[in-house]
Amino acid sequence: MIRVGVDVGGTFTDFWVFDGTDVRQHKVLSTPKNPEEAVLQGLKDLQIVDSALIIHGSTVATNAFLERKGARVALVTTAGFEDVLEIGRQNRIGIYDLHVKKADVFVPRDGRFGVSERITWDGQVLISLSSGELDNLVQRLKTYRPDALAIVLLHSYVNRVHEEQIVKALATEYPYIFASAHVNPEHREYERTSTTVISAYVAPIVSGYLDKLSQATGPSLRVMSSAGGHMSPARVLDQPSSMMLSGPAGGAVASWEIARALGYEKIVTFDMGGTSTDVAMISGGIPITREMHFDHLPLRAPMVDIHTVGAGGGSIASFDRGGNLKVGPQSAGALPGPACYGRGGNHVTVTDANLLLGRLDGDHFLGGKMTLDVRACEKAFELLVDDGRQQGIETSPDELAEGILEVVNAAMARAIRRVTAMKGVDPAQFVLFSFGGAGGLHAVQLANMLGIEEVLVPLDAGTLSAQGLARSQAYADSLVSILERMDEIEPEDMARIWNHLQEHTVRQLQSEGYESDQIQSSFFLDLRYKGESYEILTPWQGSLADTAERFHQLHEQYYLQSQRDLPVECVNAYVRSVSLDDPLPLPLWPNHAAGKAFTTRKMRFSGELMSAPCYQRTDLGPEQHIEGPALIIEPTSTILVPPAFQAQVDTYGIIHITPQ
Repeated sequence: MIRVGVDVGGTFTDFWVFDGTDVRQHKVLSTPKNPEEAVLQGLKDLQIVDSALIIHGSTVATNAFLERKGARVALVTTAGFEDVLEIGRQNRIGIYDLHVKKADVFVPRDGRFGVSERITWDGQVLISLSSGELDNLVQRLKTYRPDALAIVLLHSYVNRVHEEQIVKALATEYPYIFASAHVNPEHREYERTSTTVISAYVAPIVSGYLDKLSQATGPSLRVMSSAGGHMSPARVLDQPSSMMLSGPAGGAVASWEIARALGYEKIVTFDMGGTSTDVAMISGGIPITREMHFDHLPLRAPMVDIHTVGAGGGSIASFDRGGNLKVGPQSAGALPGPACYGRGGNHVTVTDANLLLGRLDGDHFLGGKMTLDVRACEKAFELLVDDGRQQGIETSPDELAEGILEVVNAAMARAIRRVTAMKGVDPAQFVLFSFGGAGGLHAVQLANMLGIEEVLVPLDAGTLSAQGLARSQAYADSLVSILERMDEIEPEDMARIWNHLQEHTVRQLQSEGYESDQIQSSFFLDLRYKGESYEILTPWQGSLADTAERFHQLHEQYYLQSQRDLPVECVNAYVRSVSLDDPLPLPLWPNHAAGKAFTTRKMRFSGELMSAPCYQRTDLGPEQHIEGPALIIEPTSTILVPPAFQAQVDTYGIIHITPQ
C-alpha cells in the first residue's frame, strides 16, 4: 500500500510518499485560513489515489488554542468547585516580573455550572445526582448557549457514574461533550479540568477540519497523535487535544527509525522550520511524557517529550527598547514571509540573515521553484540598521546578520540543554539529528556550542516530519489511577490492572482492522516517593520490586539523589499499544560517483569573507568527502558545512558532519 505522510506547518505543508519502491517528497505553501486547501492541493499535485494510506499531522488544534479561536465552552463541576480552573496552582509564573499575566481562563465565570453531587476519594457516592438537579442544569445551560461542554466532577477518576449521567442527559442537545473520566482519568483537579476544557475548546475546529479532509480523501485518512502514533479520525474526535503536537511527533519518529537503522541509540533531534524549533532527546526509544504546558495551561495527555521554542527561519529580528537585539518569537509566517520571499514583507528574519551572509543560494531555493529577492532582503536590513542607529547602535548589515544567527542559535542551544542537561544527561554524549527546512543551516554551529561531535542530516530533511508520519504505527493507550504504596499492592491485583488496560487498547486497535497478533503493548507506572507532588513515568520491569528499583535509578539521574528508605507510591498505571507494521526500508543511495560542485559563492564567517563550493545533494556519491566551508543544496533544505568541519556521505545518502 502507498503510504503518504502530510505535515501541515506554519509556513509549508510537507508531503512524503513511499509506494513500496520509490520515495517522493513535495512542499506547498500552507493556507492558514483554510489549512485543508494546502493538503488537498498537495495530494492533487502528487496524484495520490484513494487507496493510499494518508497519515496526517496538523497544527489546527494548536493554532485554535494559541490564537484563542476555539469554541464557547461551558464547564460543569461539582458545586463549590466552579473556580478550580481560575484558581489554578500556587506556583507563580515569572516570580520577579511585576507585570506577569496569568494564564487565560477559557471559561468565564458565567460559563461554569456547579451541580449538587459528591463522590468521595475512594469512589463512594456521598450525595446522589438527582433528576431534578439534571433538569435544572439543562435549563441553565440553555441560557448560556455553549458550543461544547466540559464535565469535571470531583473524584470522577475513581467513580464516573455521575459524569455518565450528565453526558446521557445532554447528549441529544450538544454534539461536543467531554467528560474528564474519559479524557483524563487521574487525580489533580486543576490539571484534569484544564485538559478536559482544552479538548472541548478545540473540538469544533478539529471536527470541521477532519470532516472536510475525510470527505475528500475517504476512509484511508489517519491522524497523527501527539504520542507518536496514528489514529482514526473518529478516535481523535474523542480526544481532540491529542493533535496538539502531531507534526513534531512525526519528526521524532522518523529520526529514531533512521538513527536506529544506522546503529545510533542516543540522538538529540533538532527540527528547525519556518516558525519554530522542536527538540527532543531520544535514548533507546521515543520519550513519552504526560506533563505538558501550552501557554502556561497544563495538558495531561500522552505525547512525545518535545520542547518547542519560537525560533525558525521566519523568526523576526528587532531591537527592544533597551537596544538589545532579539529574534522571535514573532514570525513572518508564510504570508508575507521573510523579506527575501518578495511578497511584501519588510521585517528581517533568520532566513534573510542567512541569505545576506551567502549561506543560501537564492537561485535554487525550493529546488528552483522560488527565487529569493536579494534586494528586498538588503532593504529590510537597511531599515533594521536605521532602527538600531536611532538607539545609538552602530552596526553594519553583515555584523547584524551574524548577530541574528548568534542570538537564534543561543535560544536553540538553551532548548536542547532543557531536554538533556536538565534531565541529568550531558548533550555531548549524543549525536545531533538535524532536519527541517532551516535545520541544516544551523545544526553544526549549534552542535559545536553544546560539545556534540557529530551531526546527521537525513535525506529530504525539509520533509522529515512528514516522513515520520508515514513511518508511524497505529496507536492506542489507556490509564487508571491507583494511588497506593508499591509495597501494599498485591502482584495479582497488578496483573488484573494490566490485563484490563491492555484489553481496552487492543480493542481500540482491532476496531481499526488490526489483529491481536499485530499489536504490541508497553507498560508504565507513574511513581513517586510518598509525600512528593510529582511522579516519574517508569517502564514496567516485570515485577513491582524491580520497577521500584528502576524508579530509584531514574530519580537519582534526574535529581542527583534517591531516597531508598522512603516508601514508593504508585499513582497511575499506563498501557501503550502499537501496531507491528513492517518498517519502511532505508533505501541505498543510488549514486556511485562523487559529485562536483556546480558553483562557488562568497560566504561570511566571523567577519571574514570566504569562497565556498556549492553541491547539489542529488549529485553526491556514497563515501564522498567534503571540506568546509561548503553548501549542500536539496529541494527542501540547505546544509551548511562551516569552516573547520567536514561532511561524509554514507551508503544511504545520509550526511555525517564532524570537526576536521
